[in-house]
Amino acid sequence: MYNTVNELAVAIKESIDEYWRLEKSKEELYREIKKIFEEPKHCGIALRGMDFSATFGQRLGKKRSMFLKSILNQIDCEKFHFD
Repeated sequence: MYNTVNELAVAIKESIDEYWRLEKSKEELYREIKKIFEEPKHCGIALRGMDFSATFGQRLGKKRSMFLKSILNQIDCEKFHFD
C-alpha cells in the first residue's frame, strides 16, 4: 500500500516504463494497475473527481498520465470515466 502521492506515482511510472521497454506484458501491466486502483486509499491519493490530482499528474508526466487514463478507462469505464 502506498501512502503518498510520490510513492504511488513512482510505482506506476516504473510499471508503465517497464511495459514501454517491453519488460512486461500488457496483461501484467493491466493487472498491476487494476490492483493498485482497487484500493480506495490509492484512488483518494491519485484522483480528484474524474481527473488526476495536479501533483499526481505532474509526477507521472503528460504522456504517462494520458496512457494511465486510457488503461483505467479500459479496466473499468464506469468507475474511471476520463474524457
